Amino acid sequence: MCLSNEGVNTSLCSKQSKQAYEKLEIPKHFHPFICGANNESIQSMMAEHGVRINVPPLSVMKNEITIAGEKDGVMKCKEIITKRHKEMVRVCVCVCVCV
Repeated sequence: MCLSNEGVNTSLCSKQSKQAYEKLEIPKHFHPFICGANNESIQSMMAEHGVRINVPPLSVMKNEITIAGEKDGVMKCKEIITKRHKEMVRVCVCVCVCV
């Protein structure tokens, strides 16, 4: 609820209007490829685009990666992560091995 006659509410509304939140459904076995070695890829995206990216730990069986922050940064990171996922789907093959 934006009230233009109150400066505090107006600045709060303008901040909120610039914020975005995205959920990406990416299978868990692709998460290490998205994150990179020692999470370097995710950390560099967060630093470069000023967003918060949450990838569930290995012990949690969730396929959801979330991105929160300013709209431009969120959309750019979503594009990068989606592109990496599509590339991994295209080039990776699952191999079953009997032990």
